[in-house]
Amino acid sequence: MAVISTKPKSVLAWNNGKWGPSGSFPYRVRFGENWWKIAAKDGWTDVWGFIEFNFRTRNAAEVNWYLDAFVGCTLVAPDGNNLCFSDNLKPGIIYTRHELQPELPPPTYPIPMPTPSGGSDSAGPGEPPLNGCWVGLGVKVGGMAGPVELDGVNCTLLASNRPELQVRRSAHREERRD
Repeated sequence: MAVISTKPKSVLAWNNGKWGPSGSFPYRVRFGENWWKIAAKDGWTDVWGFIEFNFRTRNAAEVNWYLDAFVGCTLVAPDGNNLCFSDNLKPGIIYTRHELQPELPPPTYPIPMPTPSGGSDSAGPGEPPLNGCWVGLGVKVGGMAGPVELDGVNCTLLASNRPELQVRRSAHREERRD
């Protein structure tokens, strides 16, 4: 099966991606969402009314054309005839009557890491908070030559924000004779 798509005779004005109805709110679609779920969140009882609110058509082939050209959908629905919503679409926007996704300010960098609660590795008074990041590397080598077995372990732990934790190395070497 192939997606049914037809360019409408009278296409909505693109308007730099702000093609939605006057007074509407942009809504970024996500994988797993569909027209019915978003329409219900926005207070619609008629899903085709919600689709028509967005694209001024109830023709499924024209809706697929708008989903491709205006929303950026490429994922084919299980029915094989229609496009469906997914993540990371460009622009990935439809329009709703109510503000369902408040506009969040862009993140400020660096984004603070959560700090651990309690425990011996938590920061003390006057110390910078731990950021919860660490990297560990361990290597075990060994071998046996006749009756002698040699095992060795080297470890390095790197952690930030705490000078005493920045680099720790340990070595263990064991020689056994049978």
